[in-house]
Amino acid sequence: MRTPHTKVITLSAAVEWRKKMRCNRWSVVATNGCFDILHAGHCDLLYRARNFGDGLVVLLNSDDSVRALKGPTRPVNPEPARAFVLASLTAVSWVVIFEGPTCAAALIELAPDVYVKSAEWRDKQDAAERAALQAVGAVTTWIDPLPGFSTTRILERGSTPDPAGWRGDAPRTPAHFCLHRRSTDAANGQPAPGTAVADADPISPRNVHTTAVPGANAIEGCRGVETPLPIADRH
Repeated sequence: MRTPHTKVITLSAAVEWRKKMRCNRWSVVATNGCFDILHAGHCDLLYRARNFGDGLVVLLNSDDSVRALKGPTRPVNPEPARAFVLASLTAVSWVVIFEGPTCAAALIELAPDVYVKSAEWRDKQDAAERAALQAVGAVTTWIDPLPGFSTTRILERGSTPDPAGWRGDAPRTPAHFCLHRRSTDAANGQPAPGTAVADADPISPRNVHTTAVPGANAIEGCRGVETPLPIADRH
């Protein structure tokens, strides 16, 4: 078992891992965010995202990036702590810290097969990130969020219980989707590249919205933390 600190890697290391994944015809999923105070809504999204492929990379906003987006009082937790907590989740294959207001450059370098994000961001997606996903031909998937959870809401509420918060009393079946990058083959019935298909298991009762976009690489990569190159690893 890999320890959390070994799962926090540079962008260049993640790109090398992605190349090995492609050689084995395994799909790569990416998501991004500040993940300042990790909560059930975050974990729900990450575990569901992992079901869309064979490995999940979390692109994590650096402290400077969070401060620029959220204000001078954020982040609550510094990037090493946020990265360590994310890397402790079994659903997360790797964590890559990025600088700047968007992860567009990192998305171009990583070129994931699937990009997953909470549906609350669907109407306010960053234009540069949208263009990057179109450039690499990623399938963008929007997942309805677990109700009642957000870091901002938690900070505003303080120690006051949230009466509208999820109590874990409703079943949460993961979304069972996978992305196939293999070419269509009449002999084995494989779907065309970029096709998201459901397997035999039931999908989540919450909505999953999938959009496929074509394109090719175009933007420079961004800096990540300095760690050793990872070995090829599906998980």
